[in-house]
Amino acid sequence: MIVWGNDGGGPTATLALAQQTDRVLGLVVGGTFGWSIKEYRSVAWTLRLVTSPLFRFINRYTNFLARSMGSKMALGTRSLSKEEREQYTRPFKKRNARNRALRLFASFNDHATQEELDLALLAFREKPVLIQFGEGDPMTGQHWPERWAKELPNNRLILIPRVKHFTFEGDPEATVENFLSWWAETFMMPNFNARVKVR
Repeated sequence: MIVWGNDGGGPTATLALAQQTDRVLGLVVGGTFGWSIKEYRSVAWTLRLVTSPLFRFINRYTNFLARSMGSKMALGTRSLSKEEREQYTRPFKKRNARNRALRLFASFNDHATQEELDLALLAFREKPVLIQFGEGDPMTGQHWPERWAKELPNNRLILIPRVKHFTFEGDPEATVENFLSWWAETFMMPNFNARVKVR
């Protein structure tokens, strides 16, 4: 499988699949991390803020988190249609479902989780990885694309212009074209093709 991680998907996939890397052909990452965030104090502080009891209370009654994910704050120059925005908010219509993602985010500040992440990422060191971040993503400013490239040296790194956090929403065409190009160059070589069965 190809593991595609964005936002909370990076650390989640890293932890979930570190013991099953034989199932992973490669990774695609953007707007996410796969290591302990303790050295990124502004990010750790932001996670503490948005997972605090006060923010959880506000989110429960306003669905702020889901609404903000489809805003220009997350996307950059592109605006979503009403139907597209509903894809972000519909899963959280019920108030009891709205803070599940925040509980996941809170776990990234947990000391034990941070230690596990640093160890788990080593399991993917030889895997090919496509790193594509939006140029305007705050995480690009934290130098996370370069950190991914350092941690996983078999990589291709692309910064997509005029895009913020979600490349697949900010510029879906470029995101897919980059993936297809990386896939063709990385996995369609004759020596690799013999080992991969296409269904």
